[in-house]
Amino acid sequence: MINIASLRRTCPALPSQWEAETDDGRTVLIHYKRTILTVSYLGPDRRGRVEDFFRATLTAADFVDGEPYDDGFAEFPTIKSVLVKAGVLSFPEGVDIPDDF
Repeated sequence: MINIASLRRTCPALPSQWEAETDDGRTVLIHYKRTILTVSYLGPDRRGRVEDFFRATLTAADFVDGEPYDDGFAEFPTIKSVLVKAGVLSFPEGVDIPDDF
């Protein structure tokens, strides 16, 4: 699990996007577009995704190869709750988290 030291929204419209600094100095991009939530490490100078390490579809039901699909995250109301439940990110006390995250 990655500990987040700070978080800021970098795109207020669609796609929704946040950058986070980790407690070990890396930059993480949290990107949400068209029901897809992706979490990636950014490269030097915040240019380019180095590695996507989490990806989920956040809908109650989706279809994969014509079959209903639910990844188990639809019941969680915020992006933060999805990432914490999935064991991807943690947000220690004192980290300012926007209400819309």
